[in-house]
Amino acid sequence: MGQRVQTICVCIVLVGSATTAIAADPAPPAGALVRADGWFAPRQPTHPAPELPETITRAYIIPVKGGIRPALADAIRRKVAFCKGQGAELVIFEIDTPGGDSESMGRISDYIAREFPKAHTVAFVNPNALSAGAVISLACDEIIVSELSKIGGATPIMVSPRGELVPMQPAERAKFESNARADARRLARRKGHNQALAQAMITMGVEVWLIRNHRTGEIKLVDPDKNDWGRNVRNPPKGEGKRDSDWRYLRLIDDDDELVMLTGDEAVELGLADAMVTDRQELLKRFNLAGAPIEMEDTRGEILVAFLTSPAVTGLLLALGALGIYMEFRTPGFGLPGVLGALCLALALGGRYMGGLAQWWELLLLAAGVVLIVLEVTVIPGFGIAGIAGILCLLMGLIGVIVSNAPDRLPIPMTPMDWSYFHSGLLAMSVAVVLSLIGAIVLSKYLPKIPIASRLILAPATEYTGETASPLDRIAAGDIGVVESDCRPVGKVRFDEELLDGVTEGDMILAGAKVRVLRRAGNRVVIERVSET
Repeated sequence: MGQRVQTICVCIVLVGSATTAIAADPAPPAGALVRADGWFAPRQPTHPAPELPETITRAYIIPVKGGIRPALADAIRRKVAFCKGQGAELVIFEIDTPGGDSESMGRISDYIAREFPKAHTVAFVNPNALSAGAVISLACDEIIVSELSKIGGATPIMVSPRGELVPMQPAERAKFESNARADARRLARRKGHNQALAQAMITMGVEVWLIRNHRTGEIKLVDPDKNDWGRNVRNPPKGEGKRDSDWRYLRLIDDDDELVMLTGDEAVELGLADAMVTDRQELLKRFNLAGAPIEMEDTRGEILVAFLTSPAVTGLLLALGALGIYMEFRTPGFGLPGVLGALCLALALGGRYMGGLAQWWELLLLAAGVVLIVLEVTVIPGFGIAGIAGILCLLMGLIGVIVSNAPDRLPIPMTPMDWSYFHSGLLAMSVAVVLSLIGAIVLSKYLPKIPIASRLILAPATEYTGETASPLDRIAAGDIGVVESDCRPVGKVRFDEELLDGVTEGDMILAGAKVRVLRRAGNRVVIERVSET
């Protein structure tokens, strides 16, 4: 009887133990990162990644390679603007860098974190994201590593112009590290990465512990100096801890006298990286792509676009284009000034379109504005609806061209990069206006005095004096002629046997109309229409 009771008690204990074991390991929640020691809670970014479409049709790869320098930051800004302009759905930043200067790092991180509210961003560490590269990785929605990857070691250093390491005083180092830690925390919080791990990449004074909740199986990376974690876990490496705590200390990830530097598999195991792949092709298989992604390499075309979209070059091209059009209006027909002017305008506007800084409909607005204004000046008498509509289209088109925007968004500056492009575009337009005005004044004053150039333009109006021997000598003010080819405003007018160049004072006169000579202007006569009675 005693043995039977003992057996029953043992069975009850075993069943109770099994029930407790089952309860101690509940299924992790959806989105949790399951690892060997337990599971990391689903990330809770303050700015969640947008949901990817079932089939991704607009995917881009932007390389972040070599030293993080201002030239690289400028190139990435242009590529980010292009991807935004194309309505990117997935942008992969392929990172392989030893680091660089903190200002360029901050610029690149902000471009990635702020400029893609509608695109999913991925940091592909292939193979190294060291120093500034590690912080840039934190700006992405997802971090993927390769088998040979290393990520971390982002403490600020000071380097002389000759490349020599310059020692920093403790107060100076504390200042730089404090700013860098704040940037790392901000990016990690924004994208849901672990903040303790991000800070330990920058400062040697930060410890990182791995702890586990023995009831739920959840694991965490914590700084023992934050939120009293050092005293609120079981079995800490130093101090007594809290014996009845649900959280148990597992192991030390980073000591306070070293920086976090992780290999690829360590980054995955600690939840910093989402996955490990062998190469780019395996990475792309993670996403349902409709076709191959566009790789934004530094090609000759990209270098040309960078040159054409710089404020100084854009302003100069617009000024030359305006001067060419100005010269064309002062010469008969369509000649060299008009061709050169149109070419300069095409380079200025085409460069911005190729760089993703302008949409097709914005260029269409510009073209419509020019056409309407030309019609108002040459065809439609007076100044009315066509002229006003042309000016409005021109203004809206110019604003659209100088503001970077996605295809489904109005050209209104919203982000720091938008405002940066707006300011540079405004500077280019201002340079163009100033240079155009100066050029027009100089051309109108001095060009007629140059023997060869004076033949290309209308000379200042002079009264006919009869002192020169030419066919014009036989034409006097008040003579009547007939228009042979349309005057728009320059055309051909016949006076008996003489066929001369005639120019109106702005009106268009069609062929067959009778006209009267008002005065002589260089080698032309200024004419007006004769009213039919």
